[in-house]
Amino acid sequence: MILILFNNCVIKYVSYIGLIPNRISYKRLFGYTNIFSLSKFLLYMKNNCTLLFYGVLLILTSSITVVGQTISADGKTATYTQNKTIGSKFRVPDSWERIVINAGVTVTGSFYSDGRSAPLTIEGVNRQTSILKGTGNFQSAGTQESRTHSGIRIEAGVNVTVKNLTSLNPDKFHTSCFGKIEVINCDLIDNRGQHTTDGVHGGVKSGSIIRGCYINTHDDAMYYSECGLIENTTIVHNKNGAPFQGGWGVTPGTGWVCVIRDCKVIDASSETGGAANNNGYNQGVVSWAGKSSAFASLTVRFEGTFTRQVRSGAKRSPMYQLGRRESELNNAELKSNLCTNAQNTLLKPSGGSATLNTSGCSVTASGREAGNVLAGDVIETYTFDKNGNLLGMSTETLAVIQVRPNPASEVVSIENLKTGSQVVVYDMQGRMHMQQKVSQNNLNLNVSRFNKGLYLVVISNGTSTEKHKLVVQ
Repeated sequence: MILILFNNCVIKYVSYIGLIPNRISYKRLFGYTNIFSLSKFLLYMKNNCTLLFYGVLLILTSSITVVGQTISADGKTATYTQNKTIGSKFRVPDSWERIVINAGVTVTGSFYSDGRSAPLTIEGVNRQTSILKGTGNFQSAGTQESRTHSGIRIEAGVNVTVKNLTSLNPDKFHTSCFGKIEVINCDLIDNRGQHTTDGVHGGVKSGSIIRGCYINTHDDAMYYSECGLIENTTIVHNKNGAPFQGGWGVTPGTGWVCVIRDCKVIDASSETGGAANNNGYNQGVVSWAGKSSAFASLTVRFEGTFTRQVRSGAKRSPMYQLGRRESELNNAELKSNLCTNAQNTLLKPSGGSATLNTSGCSVTASGREAGNVLAGDVIETYTFDKNGNLLGMSTETLAVIQVRPNPASEVVSIENLKTGSQVVVYDMQGRMHMQQKVSQNNLNLNVSRFNKGLYLVVISNGTSTEKHKLVVQ
């Protein structure tokens, strides 16, 4: 009935304003502002189609819901309420200022904009279960076009905030923006082993911020030539890419400082090959792969604590690397307040004139040779005072945390915990089923009352967080 009333009213209005009176294309009518005025149409409806007018007015002042998605009344917030495939390069309307992914919801595709002028926030309701996932059509080419398929790609110098969600297996980078980006309390994960799945990209010297994140990709986690602060973030260092990258081609000039505060890097590669001597890695922890010819100087400043962990069976990566296997780095200076005299701490695979300046260090810390396979998780913690001076380094070896049996139906044993750790169990809808702080190294968890399905066991010890999938059957 409403559709019939609307149709009749539109036809009358079309005749009223002198357009084609009999056959009218709604696409033409609504697609061109020069022949259609919403305010004029509403005024006509009020005078000639009173009942329909108030119905349309009610719709315009309420949120609009389509399958899996709700748009707020003001048109500024889009909320994904159930699993939805948006496809690669879904163009974010300029009117949207906030995108929300509800708990237990997976959005498949990527968000893209190539000219917006307003800031944009993309956030989840539950960090573990609000998921932005790639389509599975990975863009392997190293072109600008391929980068437009990144999970979040905003080609404008506006502020972008991404928070409280998981980015999983994107079609290119996880996030890529031309302005300042803040990535807060997010998990950026690639479990396919794909290269060029960079974590966070902002504009050069944009002062981008990464805080409270877990990044496990197979390329550079972020660029310190773009970031002003990287804080309380854990990065898994796989064979390809660097946890902290200076750049590959752009010359950032001089004077830029990136603060790395209370962060952790986990060496995880046991592969052969790598930049040199089969050390298992193509890049070091702090690397600078390349730039153009002009002189450049970048500074990384460690604050609070910096922790390096080498997983059991993995190799230790170089702390610093300048250049790459096929290309030397010249006319560049990397400054850091973390110095170590371990062999292979500075790796220059192809030589070059680039230098590492750690003259500001007050203490020389020791370390292990890069490339050695280590038994047991080895954790080194570097501590700095409030002025950024290195006070010293401590080392401990931890056994690997085990969750078994898995699958389970009655009791699960969580072994090799650090005293004081907190264990939390979530289902895939983000609901918490158990939370416990442990006083011993092992914990027995009764899952006999849990519904069958997949759960996430999150283990935190104050300095690091581990996540284990648990199947209850």
